[in-house]
Amino acid sequence: MIRNISYCTAKRRMAFSLVEFLVVIAIIAILIGILIPAVQKVREMANRASCLNNLKQIGLALQNYAGTATTFPPGGVTPNVCCETQDSKSNANWAMLILPYIEQQPLYDTYDPTKYCEDQADAFRTAYVKTYACPSDINTTQPLQPQGGPGKDKLFMPSSYRGMSGRGSNDGDRFFTQPEEAYIMEQAGLRQYIGVLHTYYSCDGINMKELGNESFATITDGASNTLMVGEYTTTTVVARRAYWAYTYDQYPLSGAVPYSQTIGSSYEACTNDPDRTFDSDACKHGWGSMHPGGLNFMFCDGSGRFLSKSMDMEVFCALATIAGGETVDGGF
Repeated sequence: MIRNISYCTAKRRMAFSLVEFLVVIAIIAILIGILIPAVQKVREMANRASCLNNLKQIGLALQNYAGTATTFPPGGVTPNVCCETQDSKSNANWAMLILPYIEQQPLYDTYDPTKYCEDQADAFRTAYVKTYACPSDINTTQPLQPQGGPGKDKLFMPSSYRGMSGRGSNDGDRFFTQPEEAYIMEQAGLRQYIGVLHTYYSCDGINMKELGNESFATITDGASNTLMVGEYTTTTVVARRAYWAYTYDQYPLSGAVPYSQTIGSSYEACTNDPDRTFDSDACKHGWGSMHPGGLNFMFCDGSGRFLSKSMDMEVFCALATIAGGETVDGGF
């Protein structure tokens, strides 16, 4: 009899009371609350490193291109006047031209140089290129229609990266991303603002003039002090993001202006900022990433760095030019 009572008592003690069960659930919830942010942080660190590795591959490809062609590729080739008509179509851009150097020769072989980028085959325009997609970025695997330009009714695969065209005008209204604006910049005596990957032509509205391509010899500010390619994405008006096979204006290129609103991950946050004192065109030529605190950039010497969103914007503008003659502290 005593044995049976002990057995029953043991059985009762093996069960959890409601209070004990709730305590266990609470402990598990606390542990999950601690572990999930840690896991997310580790995942983001891995994504940021992978993103930077993409840029290093892009930088190496651009250097190899320059080694073969003796110059860097053009930022974009638009042999027509602006803006959103069939007469403003474009040819290749830097991201298209380095495809053979990032192990994408078969894709490059489907590119028809006799056609504008807007008229390339769907399979080319909408191809997913892993090197052009940052793991932290959004909307990089589905083709989208760009917000503007002669290709706005066509599908293009997004990219997470844009080339540095140089410093824009101080009012944020002009950049070296398309011929007419390049002409205005030159006429204003701002040729020294040009970057390593800019529009190939300058145009007064009628006559086209070659700006040419840049080389290591023209980067007199120093390759280690000159930005070449950086991140761009936006969580708002996603059609305004970068596209690797669409050459029109700012889609493969951005520029630098001394306004922190142009560094972020939301196009509308820039355009709708009540403190904005510059032209909204600068928001179209902005930079941004999904990484907390900043974004990755590739320099002309092949080195990559993570730049803070709170960086000195005048220093950022100095790093954007190839021959501006600015003095930059290496600790930027």
